[in-house]
Amino acid sequence: MTTNEFKMGMAIMSGSGLLPNLEPETVKIWKELLADLDFKYFRQACIQICKDHVDFYPGTNIPALIRSHAKEFKSKDFKEKNSWDKTFERYKLEAMKPEETQKFLEKSGFTMKSLPYEK
Repeated sequence: MTTNEFKMGMAIMSGSGLLPNLEPETVKIWKELLADLDFKYFRQACIQICKDHVDFYPGTNIPALIRSHAKEFKSKDFKEKNSWDKTFERYKLEAMKPEETQKFLEKSGFTMKSLPYEK
């Protein structure tokens, strides 16, 4: 995540009134703690936290809360992308026709044995 992307996430949370004025050192530390997150999930996490929380209690580890929400979004996204239906649809779009496969194998120097059900 870039510095500007991080600033966007912090602006979302500050704009909601959840974050008071943070010390510059705190912002640097949070940036370091969250730098490895993908911006898409970081942004979604910031928005969801703003929707769900009225305020933070003293001692709330906000970077960990953001990280936890981002992890949930990433996991949900992964499950959706890798569901059986999606995988099968991708396979159908990407799969070669049998004739194309045979030509590819011949060009590669491989031979294709006949399948057991072919006679």
